[in-house]
This record gives sequence, C-alpha cells and structure tokens, in this order.
Amino acid sequence: MTSIGNDDINTQFNCSDNFFGVLGLSPNISSADGTKAIDPNLSPLGFKPAVNLQWAFFTSGKLSTLYNPESWDPSVNQPDNLHVIPDDELLNPFYLGIAMRISANTFTVNSTIITSEPDVLVSSNEQYLDFIMECSVASYDVNYTWYKSSIQNVTAVPSGNGSLLEIFHGAQTYNTVSGGGFDLQQYMIDAAIAGNNTASFTTTWSNLYSVKVLSLIGAYLTPRTNLQEQKRTSLLVAKVPKSALGALVACSLSYTLLGIFLVIAAWKATTRNVREIAEQLSLAGLTKMAFGEGKRGSPSSESTLRRASRTRSNTSNSPATGDEYPPMVPRRETRKVRISGTDFRVWL
Repeated sequence: MTSIGNDDINTQFNCSDNFFGVLGLSPNISSADGTKAIDPNLSPLGFKPAVNLQWAFFTSGKLSTLYNPESWDPSVNQPDNLHVIPDDELLNPFYLGIAMRISANTFTVNSTIITSEPDVLVSSNEQYLDFIMECSVASYDVNYTWYKSSIQNVTAVPSGNGSLLEIFHGAQTYNTVSGGGFDLQQYMIDAAIAGNNTASFTTTWSNLYSVKVLSLIGAYLTPRTNLQEQKRTSLLVAKVPKSALGALVACSLSYTLLGIFLVIAAWKATTRNVREIAEQLSLAGLTKMAFGEGKRGSPSSESTLRRASRTRSNTSNSPATGDEYPPMVPRRETRKVRISGTDFRVWL
C-alpha cells in the first residue's frame, strides 16, 4: 500500500490484477440510474460502497481469480445463464479480500494495531489506519448434542460443495456499489473497539460476518430433524454425607429402643404394692385415712369413756368428795381434707 494524493490522504493498493483500488476516493456511481459505473480503480466484480471500504470474492487465498459462478458479465451488468457453474463445481471455501480504512480514534487507547502492526499503514497525521484482510468463507455439516441449554460434543465436517454458500454469494448484486454489504462498515467499528490487538479485531470481524452469512442462508432452509432424541425429567435430590446419615439413623433407632425399655419398666412397675399405694392416695383412701376408726382412739379407751359418762349421769351434778375430773386437753387440728370441693377438718 502506498499513500498518494495531496497530503497523502489516499492510499493505493494493488494485491493482484483483480484486487486493486484507492482508499479515500469516492465510489463511481452512474448519474443516470444510480448503478455502479465503470471505475478504473475498482475490479469488475468488486464492491465499493464508501471511501473507506472495498471488497471482492476470489477462488483462492492469493486473491488473483475472481469467483464468478453465475458468469456475471460486467459489460452488460447481467449474468450469462448459459455458462452457470453446476452445483458440484461450486467452491467450498471461497475467499474474501477486503480493504478498509478506520479512524485511529475508533481503536482503544492501548491498541497494538496502531503502534506495532507491520502490515497496517498509518496516515502521516495519524488520523486513520489502512489495511487489507484475506478471509476464507466455508460451510460445514455440524453435529452436536443439545443438553441443558448448552451445546456439547460438536463435530464439524466440510460440506461436499459450495451449494449452501452460493445461497449467500449468489444474492450479491454486482450492478450496485454495495452488493448487499451495507452493514460491513459497522462491523469495522465493532471490531476496532473489541480489543487491543490484531487477533481480537480479526476474530470479532469474522464472527460478525459469519452471522451475516448464516442469517441469509438459514432463511432458505428447513429445520433438520434430530438424529437422536431423549427426554429427561429433572428431580431434586438431596445429597447427604454418609456419616451424618448414619448418625441420624442411629438416633432414630435409639428412640425406638428407649420406648421399648420404658414400656417394659412400666409393666414391671404395676405390682401389688404400687396398686395399694395408688388406692391409698385415691379419694376414697384419703377419706378413710381421715375419718377411719384408727383416728378415734383404741376400743378400750372408748369403753372407758362410755362407762365414765354413764356413772356420771347417775350421780348428782355436784361433785362428790374425792371426785376428780381429768384435766381438759385442748383439741388440735391435725389436717384438712378436700372432698368434692368441700374442706373437712380432722381433730384429735
């Protein structure tokens, strides 16, 4: 590439007899019908939509022979239908040669394309960069496994011929300056800001161009049926460590053993003495303890009191000489017993 023109604002390149031109010059458009006019600085089957972009398709990476399967005749801007290449002779891959100019301000601050790329021509005022890329365009038959919204086990085999690619390539309109590449200038900007080196630029640009090609081809194809299909149902399963699971099972079994032990202990505790104690602590047992015969005194003392009362009733009320009464012993309350909501006092 060589800088030409006033202040070196134009860049002339000559890669081959069929890929040459001048970046910085406007495209030559017919004033009669707006189609592409004959341009001495543009190859016959090339495209130049703007001053900073030019490209063409070729049969090899040397960018020497134009790829023209429909036998387009530039002199009449019409294809020669009698010499169309059959499908089995269509190329896969074919090659794209593209020359572009990008403003230096579009690249990132630390981009090595500006400072250390030997194949890039920087303008004298360092306002823009000019460079040329050669890209191969190929189609593949791809098999893959779609599992959980991700692609796995990808295998790619080149297609037998270029019939798929010709869906895209054959849609190019050679009688226009853009040929359908209206979005390539935006790809240049996106690639320039994608990274700091040449690899990031070329990778981003090629990915964007691949999407462009596949989008046009996919519109004319039908979905391919699955080679194998499997339906899986997802289940939520808890993963527990073996030690924790063993401890949980052991604790559960210990509760079972403890329950059995308590049942046996309760069964053995139901002896006669326990039942007697339970009877004494019942309502009937407490009443008997409070008002039973054992609390009134012995039978001998009761008979003595009865005899004394009968003797005293047969005598006069005045005490006889020598009669002595036993001293009065104050009674004291020993306990209170509640029976059916009523309090009873027990005196001794």
